[in-house]
Amino acid sequence: MRVIYLPSEVSLTRPLVLTIGVFDGIHRGHLAILSHVLESSQREGMVSCIFTFPYHPSHVLSPTSPVPLLTPLPEKLRIFRQMQIDIVFLVDFKRIYFLSPEEFLNTYLSRLPLFKVVVGENFRFGKDRKGDVELLKKFGEMRSFRVEAFPSFKIDNQVVSSTLIRRLIREGKVEEVEKFLGRYYSVSGKVKKGRGAGRRWGIPTANILLKSYLLPPPGVYAGWTTFSHCRYPSCFDLRKLRKHYLMEVYLIGFEGNLYLRKLRVSFVRFLRERKIFKEDEGRIRQIREDIAIAENILSST
Repeated sequence: MRVIYLPSEVSLTRPLVLTIGVFDGIHRGHLAILSHVLESSQREGMVSCIFTFPYHPSHVLSPTSPVPLLTPLPEKLRIFRQMQIDIVFLVDFKRIYFLSPEEFLNTYLSRLPLFKVVVGENFRFGKDRKGDVELLKKFGEMRSFRVEAFPSFKIDNQVVSSTLIRRLIREGKVEEVEKFLGRYYSVSGKVKKGRGAGRRWGIPTANILLKSYLLPPPGVYAGWTTFSHCRYPSCFDLRKLRKHYLMEVYLIGFEGNLYLRKLRVSFVRFLRERKIFKEDEGRIRQIREDIAIAENILSST
């Protein structure tokens, strides 16, 4: 997969099947569009492409209260690569937010050898979101490329959206997220040194600091931990510190040193709220009970 930062010079000759969007979360609605782009490009012997941004546009439009990302750029590119997208065009939103719809089309899309552009039916672009699908279609007629508008993707009569998924995560309903996201919600981070209390108790945990992700409420969760192409059932404790979150992850059945390893942790089920224990004995008993419940849940997922 090639990643091309626009507006650098682009020298492409094969026709492109392109989609445009933020694609935060890459949920089932996004996947429907991306799958169509892939199928169309493969059927026609063309190049599958995504036009997107390295961060959410709200970081420019609402810098004091930007939308927290579901999929930071490295995670987004990892998923695109897994899907076997050919090219990802990345554009700094600061370069385009002030462009009129016509200026955006003439500056960016006119430079590409487009065969087809695929977008959602509510696609908007350009300054003040004045551009719409009809304008894009008119531009396509002038430039000899097709435009296809996908209807909103629904599950149980609910439109699948990043906004819906963010709400479910904030409410701690992680078991519902998978239905709309198409996979378990995951976060990634490097393991840092902890106090070693878990190791002393015979329950060693990997400690991960998380700063840039949208996270569910503090508590104890069951989930999966992945690294080096291996996946382990896990139980983890998530708590809020002053400037970030700390996740303590126990990998069921794993033995070894995880210090400085990058782990991807997926939320499957909320188990309980966090508790304060006066003595280690009660804390250890509760942790072992949590691990047993998590292992039983994950054995059927």
